[in-house]
Amino acid sequence: MVRDLLRLAAGLILGGIALWLALRGAAVGGLRSALERADPFWILLAVGSVALTLAVAVVRWRVLFHPGSAGLSWGNLTAAFLVGQMLNIMLPLRLGELARAYWLSRSESIPIGRTLGTVGVEKLADVAGIGLAAVALLVLAAVPPWVQSPGRVLVITGGLAAAAMLFLTASRRWILLAATRAAQRWPQPVGRRMIDLVETILQGSRAVDSWKASAGIGLLTILVPLLAASTNYLLFVAFRLSLPPVAALLLLISLQVANTIVSVPGNIGVFHYVTVLTLGAYSVDHDAALAYAIVLYIVALVPKILAGSVLLVCAPREMIAGMFAWRKAGGAA
Repeated sequence: MVRDLLRLAAGLILGGIALWLALRGAAVGGLRSALERADPFWILLAVGSVALTLAVAVVRWRVLFHPGSAGLSWGNLTAAFLVGQMLNIMLPLRLGELARAYWLSRSESIPIGRTLGTVGVEKLADVAGIGLAAVALLVLAAVPPWVQSPGRVLVITGGLAAAAMLFLTASRRWILLAATRAAQRWPQPVGRRMIDLVETILQGSRAVDSWKASAGIGLLTILVPLLAASTNYLLFVAFRLSLPPVAALLLLISLQVANTIVSVPGNIGVFHYVTVLTLGAYSVDHDAALAYAIVLYIVALVPKILAGSVLLVCAPREMIAGMFAWRKAGGAA
């Protein structure tokens, strides 16, 4: 509790500083003028691209349950995913992935370990996909100095994530054997539970054994960041910013890097400052960049926050209590 509160306080302070930096020097008149120039039609298209990105991410998660994904409810998958997204945005505690694994496990009556396994493979695929996007960015664009080093780190971590997925495919049996030997050092009930958890987690990674499922996962993993970048580009058009498509990719990578390094409640402040900083690298006027950052936040994050919040409020009380209790127990339940 104390650790989480300290992280929350640190996030609020950092977010406040970043928001001040983003707002510093902005003129109310210039900001209003930039917002008024934005084309509502292209903003609506950007909202549609966010919905499409979420849909593709949910489809990929379903594919990760192969074999046996046919019986999964699209509604439960989508609800779990949205709740996880909302918690990841709102809380600097990295609760979202655990929460959605627990949510789907309870709603679909499948082992928690299997859902955790699919989420783990999904995160490895995401890191590999972002690493690939970073390679394209470093090759195709003259990126600002403050992006170059983190971009190279993303390339390296993406390669390591891809290697980890290959290792997981080839070494599942050895991982289970190592877990069995480790469990022998614990009392039998605890050891048995540990082995069961490892078995179900490894079961959640079986999708990569199928070349068809792996190809689908790979294609969808490439599609997710491209669609997310398309949201940025559609808003470039809405604000009449003559920026190349690679700038939309740069903005996506910059926001990913910032969110990984600094976790702020609601992404408020850091999101806006990084957006202003990135657009400034293309000589976009500060007021126009800040107006863009505000609209991008509303388009890309607010729908996820609202949808996840509604689902969480409407969920059975025991589901919410169990979700937070499971996290508090360190995922042991």
